[in-house]
Parts: sequence; structure tokens; C-alpha cells
Amino acid sequence: MNAKPDCIVCLLNQYLKISRLCGLEEETIKTNFFGTLAELSELNEEMTPPEIAAYCTNSIEKTSGVSDPYKDIKILSNESAMELYPELKQRVSDAEYPFAEALALAIAGNLIDYGAKISLNLHDALEEILSQPLFQHIEEGEDFNQELFQLSRFHNELKSAENIIYLGDNAGEIVFDRIFIETLLKEFPDKKITFVVRGGPALNDALLEDTADVGIDKIVDVMSSGTATAGTVLSNCSEDFLDKLYAADLVISKGQGNYEALSGQELPPTWFLFRIKCDLVAEHAGGPEGALVLKKNRLVKEAVI
Repeated sequence: MNAKPDCIVCLLNQYLKISRLCGLEEETIKTNFFGTLAELSELNEEMTPPEIAAYCTNSIEKTSGVSDPYKDIKILSNESAMELYPELKQRVSDAEYPFAEALALAIAGNLIDYGAKISLNLHDALEEILSQPLFQHIEEGEDFNQELFQLSRFHNELKSAENIIYLGDNAGEIVFDRIFIETLLKEFPDKKITFVVRGGPALNDALLEDTADVGIDKIVDVMSSGTATAGTVLSNCSEDFLDKLYAADLVISKGQGNYEALSGQELPPTWFLFRIKCDLVAEHAGGPEGALVLKKNRLVKEAVI
């Protein structure tokens, strides 16, 4: 998905937020901001939003010397989410449809804004999200939107997939991914799952150290994509990751950043799981802003054995 002018505006707002998080003085931020804006006008028009976001954050790092401004937030996000882990595991165990319940939790984890509201009561925030009517449909194993959320088809395709790549998103959120993966493996114990995170700091996205903090590395293989962008930009990924990606039977792609980077790419059967957060993605994905998406990528590349 190529970036549009609206994306630039959004990313520059993000640029300001990160600059202040890094402790830069306002005059320095102003100088860098206008310099970056001028440079953005010269960039390739086919760049995706995650690529432009990485360009902006690299510019901030050069000035501030801060390589991972969200590090403390990510640690706190993981710790806060892990406090809920026992309760959430019991919730899935007690559910009539554990797979659907765990999937609902994985989505709910994506909706909690850790970066902006890490001080909030995560339990209350989670209950508020899961009380929405559409989550009741998910928890009951229903396809509440045949175009945007194809739960039954997703579940059926998982049955025949042996080698699965799971592209993670944010720190904290990966605790909910862990619960979903554990539930998936309980139902389909023969599956081989590789959980993939970023290859370097990209906003509050998870890194390999985060998978260790929440224990995902104890239940499945973990690896990085080799790219430090808030989305899996294939041209920047490592050969090792690409080999594993194209050998997969099925890919689960979490978060809008991964959708922006991968939508329209020729991939193995890939299921996007995210919430539509802006009008441009809404138009591209075919649903309203705020809608939940569980749908398959249009272009499918056969696995390379």
C-alpha cells in the first residue's frame, strides 16, 4: 500500500511526538521537522507508510542519539499485560469456543493503546473492548462480516497448514498473541509456528527481547524479520526471514502496519488481522474506519520447498 499525502501528515505528527519523547528542544525539533519535510518531498512515491515512518525515526535518532525511545514503554507494556495472563488463560479455558475467545483476545490486545495510555487499568480497558457487540460474535465463533471478518474460512485453512508464520506487532500485545498461539497449538498440536518480530526498534513494536520477556520463545520458534520498520517491508528483510516466509503454508499478519507493508504483495496464503485506523486504509481494505479485519491477501504465491 503506497503512502498518500494524508499519510505524510499523520507521520509528521508522529515525528513530533517521538522527538519530544527523545527530549529534543523545541527549536531543534522545528529545524529537524522542516528539514525532514523537505527531504520527504524527494522520496520515492511508491514508498509505504512504514518505510516513511522509519525514515523519520532514523532522522530523530541521528539528532537525539536515542535509538529506542519506546524502550521503557515496551517493558512496562509487557509487564502490565503479563499480570493479566493467568486470568486470560482461564477465560479461554472456560469459553464455549476457546479458539474464537483467544482470537478475540488477540484482537483486543491490538486495540489497547499502550503507548498513549500505559497507566490505564488494562483489565477495565480489556473488558470495555470485549463488551462491544462485534466481539460477542467473535467469541461465539461467528462470521459477523463475510467481506471483512472471515473467521470460519480462517479456521478451516489453519487445519491444513503445517508451517505457519505469525508476524507480531506491538510489545504488550504479544502477550495476547501468546495466548492465541497456545490455544491454536492445543487444538492443532502438529503445527509448526514461527513468531516474527522487528529486526530493530520501530515505535513500540516488539523485538526479540520482548518475546523472551513474555515467554513466547518458550512455546514456538522466534526470529526477527531483519527490518527496523513498523511493518514488514520485504525489500528490507533478511534473506533468512524471506526464505522462511515463502516456505510457509500460511501467514498470520497482525496490525495495520503489516497490512500497509504487505497488502498487494505476492505472498503465501496470508491472513491480515487488524483494526482499520484511518480513512485511507478503510478505502483500501473495503471497510469503515474502526472495523475489525480478518481477511486473506489477494495475491498468493505458492510455497517454495
